[in-house]
Amino acid sequence: MCVYMVLSVARLLFFFLLCMPFPCYAASFALDAGLVPGEVESRADKIFRMTKCLVCSGESLRDSQAQFAVNMRELIRGEILNGRTDDEILADLKGRYGRQILSFTPYEGHARFLWALPLLAPVVLGALMFAKLVRIRGGSERA
Repeated sequence: MCVYMVLSVARLLFFFLLCMPFPCYAASFALDAGLVPGEVESRADKIFRMTKCLVCSGESLRDSQAQFAVNMRELIRGEILNGRTDDEILADLKGRYGRQILSFTPYEGHARFLWALPLLAPVVLGALMFAKLVRIRGGSERA
């Protein structure tokens, strides 16, 4: 009976130690939440999702806990409180850090080709296959 009690205590201790990091992890995401009114925070959250942390590999500013991301979130909230629009803030961030800070590909310049490629590729491949088929059938009728 004593062995079973020791095993139960060991399992309970293991489960407790296993669950310890989760509240700390959840609290780290809540550190800078609730600092501004709801409408401002919802606008800020929209911008956080549209921008990437340059320190982390592909994480959005919303998800990153790097110091750079924390500073950027404070900056964006401050810009919103100063009355700037979302487009102005995104343009300013793009001007400072380049296009790589955006988590989406803007529809401008050479990026238009990238947006059109999924539509153009099947058309071009279909035309090539049709031309090849016509050439093959034309060759078999002559023989």
